[in-house]
Amino acid sequence: QFEKMEGRADELLLQPQDFTAYGHGWLVLAGGFAPVTDLGTHTPPGSQDAANRPREPIVLSFDEGSFHPGTVLFSGHVNAWQTNQWHLTSDRLTAQLDSKSNRLEQLIAEPNAHIVLQSQDDTVRAQGDRMRYWIATNSDTFLEITGQPSWGSDKLEGRSDRLLIQAARREYQANGHVFIKLLPPQPATNATSTPTRAATNRFRLGDQPIEIRAEEGSMKPGNGRFQDQVRISHPDWQLGCDTVSFTLDPTNNQVRSLEATGHIRSEEHTS
Repeated sequence: QFEKMEGRADELLLQPQDFTAYGHGWLVLAGGFAPVTDLGTHTPPGSQDAANRPREPIVLSFDEGSFHPGTVLFSGHVNAWQTNQWHLTSDRLTAQLDSKSNRLEQLIAEPNAHIVLQSQDDTVRAQGDRMRYWIATNSDTFLEITGQPSWGSDKLEGRSDRLLIQAARREYQANGHVFIKLLPPQPATNATSTPTRAATNRFRLGDQPIEIRAEEGSMKPGNGRFQDQVRISHPDWQLGCDTVSFTLDPTNNQVRSLEATGHIRSEEHTS
């Protein structure tokens, strides 16, 4: 047991500066994440008091753990989680600790990294070759995924070359070969009616899935924006443009409005 750290294992090998745990490893980091500002993402200034509020402990299980000053390396069936917030699994996991407080600064998981992000509104599942998870000084938590990241919930599915998620606010920033599929609400089990085409709306949005491809895009609850070689596909029509912005109905995730600009190309499917 060490300051802000408590664990157990089948075997413990102690060295002057390091130690290694083998077999059925279990570790609890009581201090949670320490806020940091120099890990590659700019964040606006926020409340330092909010960032230092007591947090749920971070729990890890593993087959082998090597503990060094400021860094812990885990391998073999690695799991890490904060209750009711997130659950991360991977082949290997690196935990970087603050040298003074021993609080966690960031987690780096690779390869075969999977995470489940939980909130009151939805559950997001994501995977990729490499994940980096940290908290900023304004108390925002970030998840960066590279290596063919993909993600999904009951509202959308997506993939790209790189993905950055602001976990609490569910804000997504995707770069490179971006694909997003906006999912319509699931119909009620007793629903018998089918939607009809509105004669006055050439490109109706309706309750069908919409797929968007682009080189860059961002989304947050209620709206999104995509740019660079944008291609939008609907079962009834297709649209190409430079930039597209859209708004979503917060109650059912249907597209309320869609605005395309720059080199617009459209095609309506006919049966």
